[in-house]
Amino acid sequence: MKNAMAQFRGKLILACVLAALLVVGAAAARLTYRNFRIATDIDQVEAEIAALEREKEEVESAIAGIQDVASLERAAREQLNLQREGEKVVILLPTGEEEVKPEETAVFVQKEPNNPEKWWKFFFAE
Repeated sequence: MKNAMAQFRGKLILACVLAALLVVGAAAARLTYRNFRIATDIDQVEAEIAALEREKEEVESAIAGIQDVASLERAAREQLNLQREGEKVVILLPTGEEEVKPEETAVFVQKEPNNPEKWWKFFFAE
């Protein structure tokens, strides 16, 4: 009977040790996964911070350019094809091309629509 009791105690101790190892292993696996998720989240946030910092630098450089009146005027002339009143537009053509007559060039001036036109466009324009 003592021998059977000793075997039972040995099996009970072994079962307790295995259960403890299982609990400790599960906790370690859970913590390892949690650390992996946190590291992944940190990498994503750092990438987002870097993108936002680049965007901030672009916006700051644009603001600095807008604050300079000469650069604002130059941008309006280049991008919107604007000119001052009384100025004449000169078009330089490569040699061998036909000359463009001033009557054939068009200057597009966009007028701001009045309120009835805006409402008409709001309700009926596609």
